[in-house]
Amino acid sequence: MATCRPLTTKCSLKLLSCVSGKVLTHHLEAFSKGEDKWKSLKFAASQSYPGFEQVTEIWANQRVNAVSDKLTPSQQAYYKAAMFEAFAGFDVRGANSGILDKLKQRLIIEDGDKVGGDIAKLLIQAAGQNRMDLVNQVGNYNRSMGRINY
Repeated sequence: MATCRPLTTKCSLKLLSCVSGKVLTHHLEAFSKGEDKWKSLKFAASQSYPGFEQVTEIWANQRVNAVSDKLTPSQQAYYKAAMFEAFAGFDVRGANSGILDKLKQRLIIEDGDKVGGDIAKLLIQAAGQNRMDLVNQVGNYNRSMGRINY
């Protein structure tokens, strides 16, 4: 398995290439035995879990870093957790089940029930649908409230 100290794009691509070969092999193995595409993907992920988890962690960190100037730390944590739970319709980090509820509570503490809940909805949609326009809406709100400067 490829290893790198800093999480760089080059490192991510190397690691992704290494892991994706294993994931693809396991996916094709399950698919050839008659499993549907989602069951095949789940099987592949479970067989390649350490590398798969590392790649998805790098991917999520890169996506969060790309919007860190728009979101508060609590919003970034929620957005990242939402990406994992939205990924292919299942939580690839199983152990973090239910973390969205805890992180949503932090958003509600920051902004109140209505606004905190609305921000959570926007961020979960943004994560699941890869919609930067929704992240930008939250960023515009944060800027108008003086929480971020960009």
